[in-house]
Amino acid sequence: MTRAPLRILVPEAHSIAAVACIRSLGRAGHRVVACARDGDALGLASRYAAVSLVAPGYSDPIVFESWLATTLREQQIDLIIPSEGFLLAIRSALGPYLRMLPVDASPDRVLASLSKYDLFDSFARADDSRLRENLPGYALVARGDEARAATAIEGLRAPLYLKADGLHARGGDGSEVRRFAGLGALREALPRYAERYDRYLIQEHVDGVGVGAFFLRWKGEIIATLMHRRLHEVPYTGGQSSLRETWWHQAIYDDAALRLEALDWNGVGMLEYRWNPATGAFRLMEFNARFWGSLHLALFAGVDFPALVVDAWRGDTRRAPRPPSGLKCRLTFPKEIEYVASRLKSSELTMAEKAGSVAEFFLLGLDPRVRSDLWFPGDKGLYWRSIRLALHKFLS
Repeated sequence: MTRAPLRILVPEAHSIAAVACIRSLGRAGHRVVACARDGDALGLASRYAAVSLVAPGYSDPIVFESWLATTLREQQIDLIIPSEGFLLAIRSALGPYLRMLPVDASPDRVLASLSKYDLFDSFARADDSRLRENLPGYALVARGDEARAATAIEGLRAPLYLKADGLHARGGDGSEVRRFAGLGALREALPRYAERYDRYLIQEHVDGVGVGAFFLRWKGEIIATLMHRRLHEVPYTGGQSSLRETWWHQAIYDDAALRLEALDWNGVGMLEYRWNPATGAFRLMEFNARFWGSLHLALFAGVDFPALVVDAWRGDTRRAPRPPSGLKCRLTFPKEIEYVASRLKSSELTMAEKAGSVAEFFLLGLDPRVRSDLWFPGDKGLYWRSIRLALHKFLS
C-alpha cells in the first residue's frame, strides 16, 4: 500500500551528507524542508528541496529552539533528520523531539551516541572481551585525572589524536579533533582541554587504509549495509574521504555488527576503521550515529539509507540487497582539488608522483564508471554550483 509522503526537516544543508539526504528523500516523494545558517548552502539550491530556509546558528540555544518550534509548526513537520550539531543544540529539550527522529532509542542513548569517549568507555567496561579487541591504543581522560592520563599516553604511538566531544564541553564548545606530533605538545595542551571539556579521548596513530562499515539497524535487525574503502583522503596523509569505492571485508563487518548489537543502536550509523592490507589487522577509530559524508556512494550503489530509515520508522523494514564491490564515487569539488593540492605541497613526494596525481585527477573525470557526488540525476545544477564556490574559495 502506498503511504502519504512525509514533511521532513533536513538541517545543516551546507554539508554533503545533508545534500544526499535532501536528494534521497525528495526523490522518494517526501516534502523536504532544507535549512542552513548560510543562505549560500549547497543543499538549499537542490531541486529536491521543496522549501529552503535560513536558520539561526546554534550559538544561542534559546533562539534556535524558538525558531525550530515555529518552523515545525508552520511547516507541519513530521520527521527531522538530525545532525550532531542539531542534537547538541536541542539536548536540553531532546525528549519532546525524540518522536520526530528516525531512531529507536532513549534520550540518554541518543546523546551517548555522540560521544567518542563514551563509546570507548563502554567497550572498556564490557563483559564481552571481544569488544576490547581490534581497538587502537587509547587513553580515556576525565577532568581532574590529567596526571594519570599523562602516564597512560606514554606508550601510545605518535602522532596522537585528541578527540573531544561537544557532549562533554563545559562552555558550549563543539566537538574537536586535534592532531599532536608528539607527547610533549600533547602534555602541554592537556590543561587547556581540562578547562573546556569534562572528558575526552586520546588515540594513537594507526597505519593503514581508512574503511567504513555503514548500517541501518532497526528493532535489533540489520536491514541495510554497505562497506567502503577510502582511495583518496584530504589531506592525502589521512582525513576526510574524497574518493572511495564500495568494498567488502567479512571480519570487519562481523566486528562492526557485534559492536552495534552491544550498543543496541537502532538507526543509521557508521563505524570507521583503519585497515592494514599487508597484515590484515584493523582497528576501530570511531562510531558516528548519523549520516556520513560519503552517503552519495550508497545512493549510487542502490542502498538508499535515508529513504530506508524513514520507511523503517514508519514500520516498513524491508531488507536492502548488499551492493556490488568496486563502484567508485568522488567529491570532485572541492575535496579532490584539495587532495591534489595536499600532494603538490608535500615535501615527501617526488615530482613524478605529484605529476601523476594531477594526471589521475583528469583521468578519473574522463572515466564514465566513476561517479561524482554532486552529478546526481535530476539535480546536476549543484555540480556547477560547487565549481563556482570552489573557484571563489581558491581565488579569494
